[in-house]
Amino acid sequence: DRLGDILILEPLGGGGMGIVYLAEQVSLGREVALKLMRPEGTYFPDAHERFRREVEAIARLEHPSIVKVHAYGEEEGVPYFAMERIDGRTLAEVLRVLADRSPTSLSGRDLARAVGGSEGALFGRSGTDACVEMARQVAAALAHAHGAGIVHRDVKPSNIALTRDGRVQLFDFGLAATRGVDRLTRTGGQLGTLHYMSPEQILGDRELYARSDIYALGVTLYELLALRSPFVDDTRSAGEARILQGRPAPLRTLNRRV
Repeated sequence: DRLGDILILEPLGGGGMGIVYLAEQVSLGREVALKLMRPEGTYFPDAHERFRREVEAIARLEHPSIVKVHAYGEEEGVPYFAMERIDGRTLAEVLRVLADRSPTSLSGRDLARAVGGSEGALFGRSGTDACVEMARQVAAALAHAHGAGIVHRDVKPSNIALTRDGRVQLFDFGLAATRGVDRLTRTGGQLGTLHYMSPEQILGDRELYARSDIYALGVTLYELLALRSPFVDDTRSAGEARILQGRPAPLRTLNRRV
């Protein structure tokens, strides 16, 4: 129930590498999001290394659009870190809320309702301008990370949150790597989520390029503006082929306000 100064309260969710809990940093009396490695991950050195890499990557970064790390450590062989609790929803959750809407009808107020917010300059914009502003904030966060030599490698709506006051937060650096250091990627291996992978990731390029993050942000912006992914197919091979062809439907055919 407790890891050092962190008191675990209840589960919030999880992904492939870790589980996230609502927790309290007791000494400061503040709520945090606590990320723990999944128990089975403790048996695999690579999983430990990836978790450590995520902590080190975020701890090195200080930007208003990157989630902050408050504390980190290891208890009985289980690594953890406590980060700022984001009061809002991921863009993936926002897209699910808006899925039945027409892209041309959306406004910043619809985004506010989707996250349960009201105040914030973002929410006073048109739908198109609000989407572009969210992408701009993520682009600034990526520029900061790239300037520190860190490539995220998994930029997508589920790793970007929109807060109730209209701020955007980039998180989940579990696949991040420092340029020139990628010991955990096998030759020809793919890291990332298919629909947001750049062509070089599809082809298994081992080099780390900031442009792959920019590409994934472009796909995310397209999805926000069109309320659909530019590359959707029933099979992985078909999806990869569409990405390599690079011919999504023009945005204006899906949203005339773009």
